[in-house]
Amino acid sequence: MRTKSISALLLATITMAPAAVIGASSYNDTVKTNFSHPISNVPGKSLVAVEVSYPPGGASAPHHHSDSAFIHLISRNASKTEPAKLLAVFVVETEDNALTTPDHVGGSK
Repeated sequence: MRTKSISALLLATITMAPAAVIGASSYNDTVKTNFSHPISNVPGKSLVAVEVSYPPGGASAPHHHSDSAFIHLISRNASKTEPAKLLAVFVVETEDNALTTPDHVGGSK
């Protein structure tokens, strides 16, 4: 039942996030961990939430997420005049330490 609740929360987060197709003017996001807790009824999995803040026109540099991550998010701010924040919620293997890894020039994972 708890897994269904987590899935519903993630689905709601995905459907409420508008898709941004405007190019970013710079890669200058700020990331703050809000919480990280093991999921008690799913051994080896944790729920991690991070708040990502963007200045106007800002974005995250190209990156990919841990193989065990179940996540979908928008990684840029479409507004050229207002700052933006998003909450990224990860369900990952508890031992995964790197939630994101920068992509190399010329390709991604």
